[in-house]
Amino acid sequence: MAAFRDGELLDADGSDRRGERPGEVSVSEHLDRARDYHQAIRRILLRDWDPIGVADLPQAQDEYDSYIAEVYGLLIRREPRHKLVDFLWWAETEHMGLCGNRARTEQVADRLLNIGADVD
Repeated sequence: MAAFRDGELLDADGSDRRGERPGEVSVSEHLDRARDYHQAIRRILLRDWDPIGVADLPQAQDEYDSYIAEVYGLLIRREPRHKLVDFLWWAETEHMGLCGNRARTEQVADRLLNIGADVD
């Protein structure tokens, strides 16, 4: 007996012609969510972290983009807070060679850890 969902014929395994099953998230939805996370991380790094003070410079809006993938990875793997703090602290003090502001770095890590509420 043929099964339909939203007027579309389903395969024997319950998937539609795109391979999606009811309740599954499509690849494009995963990509959209990842893109939203990346944009939110970018905003937080530039607006809240900004250790070199370039947030107001139009030509420097991508200044911290090289850190986004690592932060995203830490977040989606649900790494402990201290790993995120340590990464940002490393970037700020060792990679950039700044004195750093540990309290601000910890606040930014907390904001990043709560990013799901902003994206969802």
